[in-house]
Amino acid sequence: WIAYNAADFDSARKLLDAKSAGTPYGNWVRSKLLLRDGKVDDAMALMQQIAVDRDAANIRPYQFEYYDEYPPHSSVDAELGVLLLGKQRYTESFERFIRAGFWLDAAYVGERVLTPEEFKLYIEQHSQDAAMTTPLPGGYYYMDLWDPQPSEGAQKNPTYLELSRYVLARRLARANQWDAAQQY
Repeated sequence: WIAYNAADFDSARKLLDAKSAGTPYGNWVRSKLLLRDGKVDDAMALMQQIAVDRDAANIRPYQFEYYDEYPPHSSVDAELGVLLLGKQRYTESFERFIRAGFWLDAAYVGERVLTPEEFKLYIEQHSQDAAMTTPLPGGYYYMDLWDPQPSEGAQKNPTYLELSRYVLARRLARANQWDAAQQY
C-alpha cells in the first residue's frame, strides 16, 4: 500500500506476495494494479469481492481507522461507482455512490445520467433500503439550506432518499411534468 501510494508500482507488484494475496488491502492494491494494466473487469471483480467480504464481516461506513483491516468503506464503493459508470451500469453506479456516502457523485448520476424513469424506479424499489434512509453526515456545504428553520434547534440532515426525491422532482419539473414532480 505504501509503495502504491508512493507511485512505486513495480515495488508494489513485487511486494504482493502470497501472504498479502487474500487480505483486503492486498486485494485492493492488486485491483488498482489491474486497473493500471487495463484489466478493468478483473479489478472490478476483486473490488466487489472486497465489498462482499466487508459486508459479510458486518463492517459499516465511517467505522474505519486509517490502519484498519479493510480499505475504507467509501473508497471501495466509490471506486466501483466510477468503474460501473464507465461500464454504463448507471443504476449500480448510483447505488455504489450512495453506499460510499458520496452524495454529490450520486446526485450527478441521478441528475444527468439516469433517465427520469430509471431514477423513479430506483427510488421506488429502494425506498426502504438502509443506505437510502441514512441521513447524510454533517459537513456538506448546503446542509444549512436544507432545513433553514430546524425544529427544536437541531439541524436535520436529509436522508439520501429525501435528496434523491428532490433531485427527481427537479428533473421532472425541468421536463414540464409538474404533476409528477409534485409527488416527489
